[in-house]
Amino acid sequence: MMGATVKPTSNNMVLIASSVHNWNDLRIYHKEALTICRLANTKLMGVANGFEPEQIESLEVMLLPAAVKGGSLDRILTRLGRQIHISRELLHNNYRVFHFHDPELIIVAWLAKLRGCKVIYDMHEDAMHMLKGRDWLPGFAAAFLGRMMRCLEWGSGLIFDELILAEKSYAKHAKGKKKSLVLNYPLPIQSKDPSKRLPDESLKLVYVGSLTHARGIGDLIDAVVELAGGEIPVQLFLFGDCCEATLREKIDRAEEYGVQYQGWIPVLELIDEMSNYHVGVSPLHDLPNYRYSLPTKILDYFSFGLPVVSSRLPAIVAEIGESSAIATYLAGDIKGLKNAILSFIDEDKRQGAVLEARNIGAAYSWVSQAKVLEEIYGRCLA
Repeated sequence: MMGATVKPTSNNMVLIASSVHNWNDLRIYHKEALTICRLANTKLMGVANGFEPEQIESLEVMLLPAAVKGGSLDRILTRLGRQIHISRELLHNNYRVFHFHDPELIIVAWLAKLRGCKVIYDMHEDAMHMLKGRDWLPGFAAAFLGRMMRCLEWGSGLIFDELILAEKSYAKHAKGKKKSLVLNYPLPIQSKDPSKRLPDESLKLVYVGSLTHARGIGDLIDAVVELAGGEIPVQLFLFGDCCEATLREKIDRAEEYGVQYQGWIPVLELIDEMSNYHVGVSPLHDLPNYRYSLPTKILDYFSFGLPVVSSRLPAIVAEIGESSAIATYLAGDIKGLKNAILSFIDEDKRQGAVLEARNIGAAYSWVSQAKVLEEIYGRCLA
């Protein structure tokens, strides 16, 4: 056990909740919940996704209604229903700590505070810039709602007990009694090295994460389609949820050009999969919500020994710098993206990049962040 420990008892019950993320989300479940349940009896409320939770002592998982395929109103009503489920759970049980992950649960967190809970707000992203990046919101509405959310977070941060930041870039916007960085570093799981690419074998690209236009998936598909039929064929494997109908149609049309949609799979299965690929990709657009964030997927790719093709954003340049393990391009530039992909065609060069990726990945580990999380819970459960 790392750091201070607190013996799990009925007097130090913890409720972790997300009305947006899947119950087995990598950060929420595999990193944080599995750390916290060693300190306190823990219940995790997260979105159902067709996978059944395993039984773990001192950790109970309660599934919230799954995502719906209807329009915006249906999705909003589903999320409101999830918030009501979480509120009822708080009212009917005597929790010591309420640890929540979504800005839409701030009102529920006020209820928890009134109930006498210690409240931990776990910030995954800059909510104001996230709203500004929603193309289904008119510009004036996105700006107005973003400002409202920023004010709500500032005010609430003054009454919540702990504020956890998943990114260093959030610190300048966050207000709170106690701010702590708990960064999204990779789990310390030993994985096999990526496969060597055989002569005339396709260069296999992999992307893991939410599939959206803002995250550059449309650009990535365009680049792979344009590279199709080249001297060295390129394939693209996409892992994650896709909720944008037009993008899903584009993925389906590109199947004949080597684009394969794999959907969402549990993280432990994904870890076994990663050795089948040659290069990881992070094609984020240069939007305010991404500009100063270091994508967790880049660190995960490195930890698997995968060289990376990435859009060139300030936080990535500042953190990683120049390295043979990463090829960057100007965000949104399809030609630059193609050139970055082709830079790993030479197998000797790619094998050198595999070693460099492993070296970089070794410098980042969830173990160091778990210690910070344990210190936070030591304060809340004292």
